[in-house]
Amino acid sequence: MRTQKQWIKHLDFTILDICVTAAAFLLACAFRPGPIRILFREPVYRSTLIGLIAAAAAIGLFLPVHRSILRRTFWEECTQTAKFVLALAVLISFFNYISKISNQLSRLVFGLFLLLAFLLLTVCRTAYKSLLNRRLLREDRMPRLMLLTTAGHVAEQTAYYRKNGERQFRIAAAAVLQQAEAGGESSTGEDGSREIDGIPLLRGREALYRFLQQEVVDEALLADGSLAYDRELLQKLISAGMTIYISLDGMIDLDLLPNRHMDRLAEQIVLASTVQPFNPEQMLLKRLCDIVTALAGLLVTGVVFVIFAPVIVLQSPGPVFYSQTRVGLNGRKFRMYKFRSMYPDADARKAELMKQNKMSGFMFKMDNDPRIIPIGRFMRKYSLDELPQFFNVLRGEMSVVGTRPPTVDEWEQYSLEHRARLSMKPGVTGLWQVSGRNSITDFEDVVALDVKYIREWNILKDIKIIGKTIQVVVTGEGAS
Repeated sequence: MRTQKQWIKHLDFTILDICVTAAAFLLACAFRPGPIRILFREPVYRSTLIGLIAAAAAIGLFLPVHRSILRRTFWEECTQTAKFVLALAVLISFFNYISKISNQLSRLVFGLFLLLAFLLLTVCRTAYKSLLNRRLLREDRMPRLMLLTTAGHVAEQTAYYRKNGERQFRIAAAAVLQQAEAGGESSTGEDGSREIDGIPLLRGREALYRFLQQEVVDEALLADGSLAYDRELLQKLISAGMTIYISLDGMIDLDLLPNRHMDRLAEQIVLASTVQPFNPEQMLLKRLCDIVTALAGLLVTGVVFVIFAPVIVLQSPGPVFYSQTRVGLNGRKFRMYKFRSMYPDADARKAELMKQNKMSGFMFKMDNDPRIIPIGRFMRKYSLDELPQFFNVLRGEMSVVGTRPPTVDEWEQYSLEHRARLSMKPGVTGLWQVSGRNSITDFEDVVALDVKYIREWNILKDIKIIGKTIQVVVTGEGAS
C-alpha cells in the first residue's frame, strides 16, 4: 500500500468539492430576482462561477485540505470545511478584484453562497465519508496485513496498529516467532487464547506459513526490527509475492529486499519492499485503461452473444454463460464468467480425465477434451469464450492483462512461493497466454512467466501483450 500523493489519494474529494461549490453558487444565485439563465448573461456571474471552480480545484490539488479526512470527527470536519470556504472567499475576492468586477457581484448572493457552501460541503463530505468507510471496512476492500512480532510486544503492537491503521488496512493475524522457536510450536497466546482482541494469534513459522497459504494476506509488517535479520523469513515472504514493511529499529539486510522505498504505515515511517515495481499513479492508469478496454470488450461480447448464444443452446441445452469460483488478488475468491463451451457436466467429469492431463503441476489441460461442445472448439480457438470476463474486469476483480486465475482446488495445492503469481490481479490475457500457452506444460514455467511479468510490469508491456493477444486470437495460435 505505497503511500499515494495527496492529490491522487483524495482526487474524489476534490471532485466532490468542485461539484458542491458550483451547486452552492447556483443555489445562491437562485435567490436573486430573475431566472438564472438571464442572470448568467451578466459576465460577473459567469466569471465568478468559473473562478470558484478553478479555486476549489486548486485548493484540493495543491493544499493539504483533505489530509486524514477519513479520520476526522464531525466537528473537525466543520472546522476544516470552514477553512476551505474561507480560502475560497479569499481567492474569488482576489480574482474579482483583479478582474475589476468585484463591485458588480451581489453581496447577498456572495454571502448566501458562503453559507450554503459551508453547509452543503459539510453534509456532502460527511455522507461521502460514511459511504467510503462502510466500503473500506468490508473484508474485500481493505488490504489485509500480517503483523510479525515477538512475544513481549505482541499485545502492545497489535493494539497500536489496529487503532492507528483501522482505515488503512485490516490485521489478518498476528504472528509471534521468536518465543515459538525457543519453546516449540504453539498456536495459543500467553493466557492460552488463540486470539488477541479478535485477531488470530499464530506461533511459530509453520503456523505462519500455513496461514499464508490458506488465507488472504496482502502485506506483512515486521513490527520488531530484529526480525529483519531472519533471512529465511524474508525470503519466504518475498517469494510469496507480498509487500513487506519493516520497522526501522533494527539493522536490515538491504540487498535481500527488492524495490525498497520509505512509506508511512499507521502514522509510522517504515521501510517497504515488494516484488511489484509500480506506484499508485501507475496502478490508477492501469485501472483506467482496464475500464475503457472492458467497456469496449463488453460491446463485442454483446455481438458475440447474439451470434453464438442460440448455437450453444441448440448443441447443448443449458445456460449460455458459465461461472466458476476462481482465486484472485492474494487469495480473494470471485465468480469468473465465460461463454459455456462445454457440456453442463464438464466439472463432474474432470476427475475421470485427470490421467490425460498434459500439464505438470497444479493446472489441467488436455488435447481433444471430450467435454467441449462442437461450437465450443471454435470459440476456444479464437478465445471468444473468454469475452464475458470483461465483466469481471469492470467489477475490479480482474485486469485486462495479468496472470491466469487458478481454480480453488489448484490454489489449495499451492506452496508459499506459488502465491506470488497472484500478488497482482489476474488478467483476461497475460504473458503466459501469448508465449505459446499450448506448448508450456510445466506449471513451474507458468509461475516463472507470471512472476517475470509482475516484476517487470509497465504500461507499455501491457500494450504489447494486448497487441500480441489480438494477433494470437485472430490466427488461433496456441489454442487448445
